[in-house]
Amino acid sequence: MSSIEIRVHGVGDHGPLSALGSVGLEPSKEKLKGIESYEKPKIPAHGLRLINWSRTSRSVAGFFWYLATPFTLMNVVGYMKPARWWRFWYIFIAHVAGVLVTVVLTAWLIVIVETVLEYVPGLADEESLAEWLSVGVPAAAVVLAILCRTFLRPSRRIPRILACVHAVFVLVVAVAVFVWKPAQRPWSSWPNSSGYGGDAPGAVLEVVDPRLDAMMAFVVGSTALAVVLAFLLFNSAAAITTVLVVLLVHSTGAILRLAAGWLMAYLEYIGAVASRASGMPAASHLLRSADPDGDRVLLLDLVPIAAWAAIAGFAVAFALAAFTWGWKDTAEWKGYCAYRRLRFVHLVVTTLPRLMRRALLWAVAVYAVLAAVVWVVPAARAGAAGR
Repeated sequence: MSSIEIRVHGVGDHGPLSALGSVGLEPSKEKLKGIESYEKPKIPAHGLRLINWSRTSRSVAGFFWYLATPFTLMNVVGYMKPARWWRFWYIFIAHVAGVLVTVVLTAWLIVIVETVLEYVPGLADEESLAEWLSVGVPAAAVVLAILCRTFLRPSRRIPRILACVHAVFVLVVAVAVFVWKPAQRPWSSWPNSSGYGGDAPGAVLEVVDPRLDAMMAFVVGSTALAVVLAFLLFNSAAAITTVLVVLLVHSTGAILRLAAGWLMAYLEYIGAVASRASGMPAASHLLRSADPDGDRVLLLDLVPIAAWAAIAGFAVAFALAAFTWGWKDTAEWKGYCAYRRLRFVHLVVTTLPRLMRRALLWAVAVYAVLAAVVWVVPAARAGAAGR
C-alpha cells in the first residue's frame, strides 16, 4: 500500500496552496537572452493531499484571534471522531465538553465584569442594576457571538441546533448565577481567597469571611469534569486536547481578570473615573472580592500558575515516559536528518496511547510537587508580611 502525506493548513484564511510552504524557484540551466525560465517547484514524490481549514483571519479578529485558539482546539477534538461503534458516544461526549468550555468562558466573563463594576462609581446605591449588568452583559455577549456567527455567516456551516444548545446553556448558567448568587453562600470549609496573609506570624489560612469562594470552586469542579470527559473519549490526543483547552480558558480568564483589576485600581489611584468605595458591592455573584485587603493573595490569581504547572508537569512526565520507552535510540537511525525527524514523529504518534497511562502516573507526582510550590510560596510571603 502506497503512503500518502496529509498537510492541513489554512488557519487565518490562507490560500489552499499555502500548505506547500515557500517552495522556491530555481533558474533553469538553459540561459535565454531576455527570458526568465525556472525549473518546476520541488514537491514530494509520494502521494500528497492538501486540506485547507479556513478559519477567521487574524487581520479581522485581531487580538481575539489568539483568545479563540482554545475553541479552535476544541473543534479539532470534534474532528477526531472514530469510524467504529464508539462514534456516536464520542461525538456526544465531545459536544458536552464543548458546552463545558462555553460555560467556563461565560463564568470568567461574569467575573471580569464584576471586577470592573466594583470600581464603577455610583453602583453602590444601584445594587440591582449592578447585579443585572454583571450577569446580563457577559451572557448577552456570548449568546450574540454564537448566534451571529451561526446565522449571519452560513459559510461557516455551524449546526444551528448546536449553536442554540450552547446559547441556552449560557442563559441557564447566567440565570442560575443571578438567582443563587453562589459567592454570597456561607461555607467556611472551602479555602478562602482572602485567607493568605493573616495577622498572626506564620498564619496561612485565616477565615475572615466564611463565604463560598464560588469562582475558585467552579475552576476546580469544571477542571475535574473535563478530566472525566477526556477519559471517556478513549482517544489519547483528544483527551490531552480537551484538558488543555479547559486549562487554557481558565488561565486566560484569570489573567484577563487580574489585568482588569490592575487597570481599575490604577485608574482609581490616579483619580480617574474609578472608585471602589462607591462601586458595586463585593461578592455579588461569583467573585468574592476584586482586591483582597492588606497583603492577602487572591487564590484566583494563582490559577494561571496552577494551570501552566499542570501543562508543564505533563510535558515533563511524558518526556520521562518516552525516555524510558527507548526513544533515545532514534539517534542511532541512519539516513537523512529529515527522515529521522519524520520517523521520530511517527514513533511518537504510534506509541502515544501506550505511553499515556505511564505519563499520567508521572504527571501526578510532578504536579504534586509543582502545586506544593504554588501553595507554599504565597503562604511564606504572607507569613513574612505578618511578622
